[in-house]
Amino acid sequence: MAERPLWDDLKEVIVFYGEHGRDFPLGELASPDELVKQFEEAVAQGLDAFARERQYDNMDKARLAALTVDFKADGDYANQLYDRVWSAAFALEEQIRTGTITINDALAALPEMVWPES
Repeated sequence: MAERPLWDDLKEVIVFYGEHGRDFPLGELASPDELVKQFEEAVAQGLDAFARERQYDNMDKARLAALTVDFKADGDYANQLYDRVWSAAFALEEQIRTGTITINDALAALPEMVWPES
């Protein structure tokens, strides 16, 4: 009798976790720490995309604008938003680690990222 490939067992585990609130594609088994890392990467990418809406290369450059005269308001707002988003993200990480919230749901729970009217 041939042994059952280990991959078949892993697929069953992946399907189980996928059905119980963990949102990763079939074929990728992620540890709780890896899920948190994926979440943090998604948060950082979202902040960078937000900064690019105002032609900044990334969120770090938008935050540095607070040190300038002409773009101080943008920089101040970027710093405030950065703090709010990361504070909320860090508060959600334990729920991601324990599987009580998916990465997608955690991202949806973060503060809205909208630039104020100029």
